[in-house]
Amino acid sequence: MKPLARTLLAALGAGCLAAACGDRAERRASHYADGTPLSEVEFASGVPHGACRTWYADGSPKSEGTYASGAAEGVWSFWLPGGVLDYRAGFQADRLHGSYEEFHPDGSTAQSGEYDVGRRVGEWKRFHPGGALAERGTFELGREHGTWTTFHPDGSVRSRTPWVEGRKHGTFEELYADGAVAVAGAYHEGKASGEWVFYYPDGTPKRRGAFDAEGRFDGLWTSYAPDGSINADESVTFRAGLPQ
Repeated sequence: MKPLARTLLAALGAGCLAAACGDRAERRASHYADGTPLSEVEFASGVPHGACRTWYADGSPKSEGTYASGAAEGVWSFWLPGGVLDYRAGFQADRLHGSYEEFHPDGSTAQSGEYDVGRRVGEWKRFHPGGALAERGTFELGREHGTWTTFHPDGSVRSRTPWVEGRKHGTFEELYADGAVAVAGAYHEGKASGEWVFYYPDGTPKRRGAFDAEGRFDGLWTSYAPDGSINADESVTFRAGLPQ
C-alpha cells in the first residue's frame, strides 16, 4: 500500500486545487511555464466538483479522477513520470474506499485488495513482477488477522505467519523453495517468543536460541557448522537482548 502521505492530494500536488476558484460552475485549466498542460478541473462554488486531470511537465498523465463537493470520490488513477501506471484506488469522501490496485513497472499487478472507509478489509494479495503470487492474507477492521502466507517466485510456500488483531501471534515457519524448513519459531502478542531454530537447506541446524518475554535474545544462542558441529566462535550468550 502506498504511504498515506501519497494518497490523493499529495499525489496530485497543487494542480487541481489551484484551478478551483470563483463561485461559478466552470472548467479551468492551468499550464506549465512553457504552455504544457498542468491540470484541468471542474469546480463549483469555489471547490473542485467534477472531473480532474493532471499531467507531468513532459505531457504524460499524472492523475485522473472525480471530486464531489471538494472531496475525492470514485476511482482515481495515478501514474509515474513517463506514463507508467502506479496505482488505482477508490475513494469516498476523500477516504480510500473500494478496490485498490498497485502496479509493477511492467504493468502487472503488484498489490490488490479492498478498503472500507479508510481501512483495509478482506483478502489482500501481493504479486511478484510478471504476476506470480508473492503474499496472501486477510485484514479485519484494518488489522492483519489469520495466517499470512508468502510465496517464492515458483509458487512454493516461503513463509507462514500467524496474526491476531494486527499482531503476530502463534507458530511461524519459513521454508526453502523445496519445502525444507529454513526457520521455525513462534510469536506471542507481536514479539518473538521461546525457542527459534534456523536451518541449513539440508535440515541441519544453523543457529538455535530463545527469546525472552519482551522479544529479546535470551540465554545461549548456539551456532553450528554445516556438518552439525558447534561453532563456538559464533555462539553468543545474551541477557536482556545484550551479548555478554
